[in-house]
Amino acid sequence: MVDGKEKKDEEFKENLLKLLSTDNDVRRKIAEVAKHWQMQPGNSGDIPGGMVEPQEEALDAKLPRQTAECDKLRTENVRLSNEIATLRNKIVTLENQYKQQVDDLKKECHERQQQLEGRLASSVNEARKMGDLVQEMRDLVQNLKEKCERLLKERDALQKRVAELDEAVQPFQAAFAQYRALTPKTKELLHSIFPHENIWDFIFCGVREDNMTSLWDFCANTIKNGGDNLKELAALFDFFLQWNHRQYETPKYKRLALVPGEKYSEDTAQRDRTSEPQGKIVSVLFQGLAYVANNKVFRKSIVHVAR
Repeated sequence: MVDGKEKKDEEFKENLLKLLSTDNDVRRKIAEVAKHWQMQPGNSGDIPGGMVEPQEEALDAKLPRQTAECDKLRTENVRLSNEIATLRNKIVTLENQYKQQVDDLKKECHERQQQLEGRLASSVNEARKMGDLVQEMRDLVQNLKEKCERLLKERDALQKRVAELDEAVQPFQAAFAQYRALTPKTKELLHSIFPHENIWDFIFCGVREDNMTSLWDFCANTIKNGGDNLKELAALFDFFLQWNHRQYETPKYKRLALVPGEKYSEDTAQRDRTSEPQGKIVSVLFQGLAYVANNKVFRKSIVHVAR
């Protein structure tokens, strides 16, 4: 009987513990009762059946309530599990969104980096171009500076040359002034020698050798016949004769050197219209010309002869 009762008690405890496995408070109280029973003197390690039976009745009264609580807890557990699943789905969605945003940001950063690198490369190229342009401008400034220095030297040389030409042309200006001071009749007679009344044509025509000899003949005829501007015409011929000498290393002509007191000779002189047929030279009105090479008379001197 005792063995059957003990077995029944054990089965009851197991079933009770299974039913109340979710109620920690009940399990704790049963453990305290069992511990208290074991500590009483003369009691064995097992709870007596007479004591258990009243506990069974109490537990049977609590069982519906505990079952309802368990159902409630299971429902709450399901709800919480669903919430947890929902939260996990939200977390997954947020993670995907975060990952997508991160990928978008990485893509945008990469694009902006490429843009910045492109702009940087463009800026570097622009800077190089500006550097090349600055160097080109510096070279241009240096070339212009050198050119200005060269032009200044050329200007100084030209100014010097102009001064030399001014100095050289002064005698021509003086001769041209003498020519312009001649009487209109005399200038008209000289028109074949000086067809244009400007200084450059005057110079060009006067230095020509054929015009120079024509000028000598005109001067000689005017002096012989007592025409106008005798001194001015003689001075003009002397001027162009000097310039004719400058065209040759050795002058082609030289003036005859007749002097008053010499005997008149038709080989070297010709008389003016007021002279005696024979006699001595009283005055030399216009010296003739001779060739330098052989002393041969080219033009005879105009003289005044008297006995």
